[in-house]
Amino acid sequence: MRGLGRVLGLLAIAAVLPQASARPEPAAVVPVAVAPLAEAAAPPALPIEPARVIDVAPIGERVPLDSPLVVRFERPVRRDAVRVELVPELEGEASWLDDTTWSFVPKRWRQGRRQEVKVSAPDLDPVAWTFRARVPMPLAAPPGEGSRLILTFDDGPNDRRQADRLLDRLNELGIRALFFPSGRWAATRADWVERAKREGHRVCNHTLSHVNLTAAWMTEARIRDEIARGAGDGECRLFRPPLMGVDARVERIAKELGYEVYLWDVDSRDWEGAPAEDVLATVVGRAGPERVVLFHIHADATFQILPPLAAKLREAGYVLSWDPADAPNARVGAGGRPEWGALSDRPSDAELPQADADGSGLGPP
Repeated sequence: MRGLGRVLGLLAIAAVLPQASARPEPAAVVPVAVAPLAEAAAPPALPIEPARVIDVAPIGERVPLDSPLVVRFERPVRRDAVRVELVPELEGEASWLDDTTWSFVPKRWRQGRRQEVKVSAPDLDPVAWTFRARVPMPLAAPPGEGSRLILTFDDGPNDRRQADRLLDRLNELGIRALFFPSGRWAATRADWVERAKREGHRVCNHTLSHVNLTAAWMTEARIRDEIARGAGDGECRLFRPPLMGVDARVERIAKELGYEVYLWDVDSRDWEGAPAEDVLATVVGRAGPERVVLFHIHADATFQILPPLAAKLREAGYVLSWDPADAPNARVGAGGRPEWGALSDRPSDAELPQADADGSGLGPP
């Protein structure tokens, strides 16, 4: 009996277990809709954080003439997308020093001149800066051989003391200069004009309002009025157009009014705010017999460098005066004209045409 019970138990277990060799019925296939790739919604674009420029060189004033330009980024950037613009353009060699550092080695920076650099790229915050290359100080000025070097000073400062202390310094140094203030400024400082003349200088014409006479809106009548109402001390007949704005029409009108156009040979660039050392080096290096130097009455750098400049120029044999009678070897030099030496034939103010009382015929303001 126990044997029969065991057999019946095994048969019951077997009845509920699937046969090992039995094949399962295939599962029913349920179709799934798949959208074409072209119609699938694109995932939202992740924002790209722009790379930053973390270091640049050179910066500031008096940069060495062969100093390399270096731009360093915070992380690698696409080299072909980085644009570095030099204003003005210069010759030199550009290269990547590594994945984050770009360099440019110039043949030579422009001495004493501002250089602008602009860095940009599609994924880069743009950066721009300027610097100025130094002007090397020459060992000595070119020989003067007893000739004049004529110092001239333009415009008029807002601070009355600047003009007064400049006359003080010129007097201390024994320099006789030419001044070209605007007519409006000179009209407010008749005392200064008289003092300058009394101390051996000449005050000459720089137009009434320091306007560019070659501007498109300048009519002939306005040019004539600007020149006619310029400054003067009653003896100087020289005319210096502001911003070197001179053409055939301006020169013709100036001559009809009794003036000779008087420019310059050496631009000290003191009007740019150049360091005093660079102003001094520029003038010493470019000095020459009978040359005319452009300064400005209001430039602090010029006021600072006058004592050492006078010493260097006189050591080289220059006479610092506008007057040919002061220089035994005076002659007309580069860019000069024979008539520049004659300063006493200027017509009187009464002889010069004046503007209409209502300002008519003067063109746009």
